[in-house]
Amino acid sequence: MEFKSIKELREYLRRYNSNSFVEVCTSVCWQEWQNGGPRISRLGRVKKNSRRNYALRLILLASAGNPYRNQAITFQEFESLIDVLSNFANHTISDKTLLDTEAEYIFNDLHTWERENYKTVRNWKLLLSDIFTKELIRKNGGHLFLQRQALFQNSGFWIPLALVQLARVQRTMKVFEILNSIDLNTINFFESSTKLNHEFYFVQFMSSIGCFLKTRFRGVLDFKKSIDFDDELKSKGYTEENLRIFVRLNSRVFSSSDRDSFRNIVTERLNNTSEVYHPFFYNSFLDYPFIDLGQDKYCLPDACSLMESSWNITCKHLPSNKILDQAFEQYLANVLLPIIAPNCFEKIREVENPQSSDDKRADFLITLPNVYIIIECKNSLMSSDTSVCFNPKGLASLWGRIHGATEQISSTIKALKLEDKPVIPLILTFYDALLASNVFESIVKSTDYCDHLNLSMPPIVRSLHEFEDRIYDRSLENWAESMLPKQSDSSIKPDNQGHNYRHLKDIIIDI
Repeated sequence: MEFKSIKELREYLRRYNSNSFVEVCTSVCWQEWQNGGPRISRLGRVKKNSRRNYALRLILLASAGNPYRNQAITFQEFESLIDVLSNFANHTISDKTLLDTEAEYIFNDLHTWERENYKTVRNWKLLLSDIFTKELIRKNGGHLFLQRQALFQNSGFWIPLALVQLARVQRTMKVFEILNSIDLNTINFFESSTKLNHEFYFVQFMSSIGCFLKTRFRGVLDFKKSIDFDDELKSKGYTEENLRIFVRLNSRVFSSSDRDSFRNIVTERLNNTSEVYHPFFYNSFLDYPFIDLGQDKYCLPDACSLMESSWNITCKHLPSNKILDQAFEQYLANVLLPIIAPNCFEKIREVENPQSSDDKRADFLITLPNVYIIIECKNSLMSSDTSVCFNPKGLASLWGRIHGATEQISSTIKALKLEDKPVIPLILTFYDALLASNVFESIVKSTDYCDHLNLSMPPIVRSLHEFEDRIYDRSLENWAESMLPKQSDSSIKPDNQGHNYRHLKDIIIDI
């Protein structure tokens, strides 16, 4: 079985009844979850997560099919299609000249981005295009392709009820709480939009997984059949009506000509993306985790996507995202940093009446015995749809903005005269960066980039979720030591003095 393009694959999938993909994919995803556990190896977990993600892309591609065809896809055929997508050595759905042409496109798009953002870059110490040559980008092209492949295979964290995934929902609830303290209209607007009490809304994440797991066909729930909750659970918002509202709110029909159907959502994304990048398209279940099967029956193909979607499906019902930057900083200052860096962090004062970009300051300074950490919060650096950063124009913009944040950190280091020990430049984003800066760091290491900006090391870009996950079992000092250039992350073992999500302990989620 071999395909030259996603278009050719989609045409092939049309021969099957599209609803049969829903059934098979849902079974595969829930099986991968239930067959895992704490004893599974890291490699085993990566493989299972890869299969789950390929299965999800296949079901989304199958939305272009016909729900009335007689031929249903079998488990064996579905497994073969997963192998087609995952077989890197014979990755037939890729342009063989990609790495050569892409280097030229990225190089040109980087110049274009700097011209279009002249007012931003004119006071920079260094233009990225001065050191990111076409040859250097091409040299790292293989690394770039592997990073995208890894992102495609492992977008997100695997175990839906592990601490790291529960923390997604808890963090969303905490940020929501902070947003309401900034804008007291937040809760009223949210409840008017969702038709649910905000506290009851958030318990539906657990309610969904429990109810969709217990059905005869895992992942498929028929609301025509009554769902029983005991009185204690009902008092906490676990009711059939609340669950129905939540599921309807976050679902879309599958194979349909309706504008908001999965079929149209996927088609629109692919039509707006160059064919060579089609294999890396976005997992739309992170926006709408449920499928509306009609007649009050719904499908939850993937429990992990539901947990990962917690912020995406919450922020749709906020009065404004304009205060998210402020909430992001308050979350660090009042929730996370007091736990991981008590008595050793400070908010960096802004320059009054700044005259140029050189007067901009990073957000936080952490002083540890052997190292400083400068944190710059960039809520706008990433978006929920990380696939936009996997084409030349998107990459050029991402790298330009990473460099802009690094320039800001560099100016802060100079202003604060941090010269007595190494400085870790940490750029935190709100949305998952999924290690999107790895190739940037790789290119930077082979140049004199750090010398130009007076840095001890290249910038580290992490999402809030990624950063908290990295330090849940290690102290901040232990993590910092592992990040220094003289160390490798594996050479310094976790000291088991991490936060273990203590900063979210007041957010209770009943399981």
